[in-house]
Amino acid sequence: MQAKRILRSSSWLFLDRFFRMAVGFLVGVVIARHYGPVANGELAYVVATAAILGSLGSLGLDEIGPRDFAAGDLKISRADIERTAVILRLLSGGVAYFVFLAFIFLKEESSPMLLLAILYGLYLPLQATDVVEYRLRAEGRFGIIASIRSLASLVSGGLKLVAIYLGFPLIAIAGAMSFEYVMGTTSYLFLGRRKDPEWAGCFSWKYARDLLRRSSFLIIAGTFSLLQGRVDSLLIEHYLDLEALGQYAAALKLMELFDTGAIVLSIVLVPEFARASGKALDKLARRAYLAGGGLYLLSIPLIYGVAWLFPFIYGSSYTEGESLIPYLVLRPLLVMMGFFRAGLAVAEGKQSLLPLYPLVGSLLTSFMACYLIPEMGLKGAALSSIGGLLCSNLIVDLLIYRRHFVWMLSAVLELRPLLRGFKA
Repeated sequence: MQAKRILRSSSWLFLDRFFRMAVGFLVGVVIARHYGPVANGELAYVVATAAILGSLGSLGLDEIGPRDFAAGDLKISRADIERTAVILRLLSGGVAYFVFLAFIFLKEESSPMLLLAILYGLYLPLQATDVVEYRLRAEGRFGIIASIRSLASLVSGGLKLVAIYLGFPLIAIAGAMSFEYVMGTTSYLFLGRRKDPEWAGCFSWKYARDLLRRSSFLIIAGTFSLLQGRVDSLLIEHYLDLEALGQYAAALKLMELFDTGAIVLSIVLVPEFARASGKALDKLARRAYLAGGGLYLLSIPLIYGVAWLFPFIYGSSYTEGESLIPYLVLRPLLVMMGFFRAGLAVAEGKQSLLPLYPLVGSLLTSFMACYLIPEMGLKGAALSSIGGLLCSNLIVDLLIYRRHFVWMLSAVLELRPLLRGFKA
């Protein structure tokens, strides 16, 4: 029954994620072709920098939030959890927004990128209402989540296309991107009031302190993780130029299509990890990796098919980006490992281990990139990114979290009992 419930829940999120990825990818291609590699590089730089600082603003709640709503072991009402977490996220998001603007201003001063940052960065405080989504996940209301996200993505994509058709500058694209978060925030606020018209939940200092204590390692891990995932983009801008970054961003945008499986499975499985322990957690972890590994193997022919279509998709001005796809083929598998590990570590109370992975990965990626990018250009950036991910995953697992490594290796043992369960 658990496998069937996970399958039913994940089907909603797969549909939503694939829809949003398709909309985002198609609109992203139009943006890249219309504005050119340099403008695409400017947008990619702003998005990369905001993502790194945004991880500080999330307070690690993407992992802990669904767990707290699902587990029910904290002696605090869901209304109090919700109110407390929303206020904390609003404060941290506001701080992240101003730090983000300060960083862009000090680096770029009055360049067009500062205007992009002012408008796009608004999503940092707006994401405070994602806490309502965490509650919906714990309640299994994935259909509502999927509907809100998909509609917001569709409207935002439509606004971007209108801006391009009317010949608006790149700042209009940043505005449309922010509007997607405005729609999501508005929807979650409505759901929060509808469930509790009086907002009966109270801010709990005790829960806030406990939440910050438990999430401290996740905040550090999230920051290093985003740094690891974006440091290659920042170093491309440093060693090469914005046009090269635009080429690289186009290739990454295409590869992100194949991260969908890992993201959706992790969203569904984190509350399930929180409910399991002992042998049940062992079995669930192995089955998670079995499903994720199967999805990755199925995606490999599609990745190379997309690489072949790259020049038709992006046009002749993005030929350099086409050559990067084979170097990034391991990315979806390594992304999946990171998502699953985070959820499992939180379930076992081992979140203190999580910062080590992206810390090691960031250092390795930066070290390799500083040598490989000047020598090999964008291919060096791709190799350093994948090399840092691979080495950090394997090295830290073998040194401090062997249990996770065993789950990955033994996942295939769950194939036969899982098939018997579906037949029943």
